[in-house]
Amino acid sequence: MKTFKTNREMELFPIEVEKDTNPISIVPTDQLHTLLASSETIASKSLEEILEIAEDVTSKMEELKDRKGIQGGSMDGTSHTKFRSKEDGSIWMAKDYPKERLHRAFVDEFVSGLSQFLNLDTTMNVKLGRMNGIFKVFVRWEETTDSLWDDLHKARENPSKFVKALTDQELRQIVIEQVLDWLISNHDPHAGHFLRKKIGGFLCIDKAQAFKYIGDPDEHLSSDYNPNGSINGEDSMFYMPIYNIILPEIAKGNSGLSFAEIRRSVNKVLERIERMSEKDYKKALLPYA
Repeated sequence: MKTFKTNREMELFPIEVEKDTNPISIVPTDQLHTLLASSETIASKSLEEILEIAEDVTSKMEELKDRKGIQGGSMDGTSHTKFRSKEDGSIWMAKDYPKERLHRAFVDEFVSGLSQFLNLDTTMNVKLGRMNGIFKVFVRWEETTDSLWDDLHKARENPSKFVKALTDQELRQIVIEQVLDWLISNHDPHAGHFLRKKIGGFLCIDKAQAFKYIGDPDEHLSSDYNPNGSINGEDSMFYMPIYNIILPEIAKGNSGLSFAEIRRSVNKVLERIERMSEKDYKKALLPYA
């Protein structure tokens, strides 16, 4: 992959949308997304004009009285307010973002689009919107039962018991999700962010720390890197990246999966990553350039 330019080296306006569909584009290229990914100083008038684009989403939503958030886990910025789409009746939960953290909203949407592009079953559907002057990210509601935090409690934080209790399909989903998290430099995928959907499988939430540590000279892709350990405790199984628990146990043979099976599943995702637009990936990195 080529060296990324800083946002001062890139022309933000006007924006030209490429007609070439190869490689495949993940997110739309428009002024709203460029603004959210930019740390350049923009006149407040221009800011308001561009943010009006987001009003279209909220005009199609109505607030519900039930204010419970997604069950079984936590989400960065969650306001615990739910909305119903006036178009198809689907339920969405809102996350509020102040102007100084708008790039987090962009990251949320980018990762959602990337996850859908990679055809992951764990995808969290995200839309950008604004209501009463407050910028919001709308996350599609899915009924969940619990999170892997509950599994850790049941296993009494015993790594072997924890992994052995997971099904082969659950383990496949986890190791495939690791490909996404390492691709976006997200080192906050703890057990509480893996929610069990009522229909089966996991819903993986809260990717707001994507790219946070990409500038860390100590960052490395391994089963012992835990940059949030200084906050939550280096040895806390509840807050360390879940992959730091899963991979060593699979290597010990404490699961029904072999590395050959894992490799086959992961290769399918890697093939789609190779078709990803480098331009889109650069856009996601702009807030950290």
